[in-house]
Amino acid sequence: MNSLSSDTVFLGQELKITEGSIPAPAFLADGMFPMAKGTYTSFQDTWGNSRQFGGNRVHEGTDIMASKGTRLYAVTDGTVTNYGWNELGGWRVTIRTQEGYYLYYAHLNKYAAGIGFGSKVKKGQLVGYVGNTGYGP
Repeated sequence: MNSLSSDTVFLGQELKITEGSIPAPAFLADGMFPMAKGTYTSFQDTWGNSRQFGGNRVHEGTDIMASKGTRLYAVTDGTVTNYGWNELGGWRVTIRTQEGYYLYYAHLNKYAAGIGFGSKVKKGQLVGYVGNTGYGP
């Protein structure tokens, strides 16, 4: 369907998929959703959607809408590898899982106590609170 001559996929390449689904990585099988049930609105996968801010680019995440101040929890165990302000994500924290994946929590209002570079987090631990868009201070 994609007229590929090898199994190599290139950055920016568009692939056609007609049916089926892509399973979540195995490390997420025991993971948890980052917000409590009933605290967020329904959402859809927005990965790859067009974004204009910061230049013509694609969205590299899935936005989950919730009221400012909603608690945000670690999906799985890991270590904080990035933390602070980012123009495209606002106040954010990145957690590296034990398997080497990076989970990025963006558009925060504030961090939970004890969250910073090198912090070890456990699945279900409070990491921060929902904020607004990352396009302002």
